[in-house]
Amino acid sequence: MDVIFVDDSAQKAPTRTGMGSLLGVGGVHVPEESLQELESQIEAVCAEFRFPPHEIFKWSPGRELWMHQNLIDTQRQQFFMRVLALAQNLAARAIIVIEDTQYETATGVHSPEADLIQLFLERAHHQLAASRAMEWS
Repeated sequence: MDVIFVDDSAQKAPTRTGMGSLLGVGGVHVPEESLQELESQIEAVCAEFRFPPHEIFKWSPGRELWMHQNLIDTQRQQFFMRVLALAQNLAARAIIVIEDTQYETATGVHSPEADLIQLFLERAHHQLAASRAMEWS
């Protein structure tokens, strides 16, 4: 069973001129055969960067998270580059959808949130189908 780890994000007032509020959903598809190895390797990188046990990491960590004050600037960049390289080496793939809420929805649904979810699920479905098609060929 493959896994897709998903998180959402919103930015109400982007700094770029002419851009409305942004909504986003991102996920990482990890093939079943890579799950344990990726977890093990990420845990090793977290230990190397001195994360406390069971501490989570986020791209934009809130003030309550250890990495907000303890993993900054170049060190944070190096950490993320290592984690992304591990994921890439183990065939993980990103799925990202970002939507400017001032425009019509792409799928014709009633809300930007519903549109975003529909688009994300469509892309996740295509990613899963493509990864399984490679196994069957």
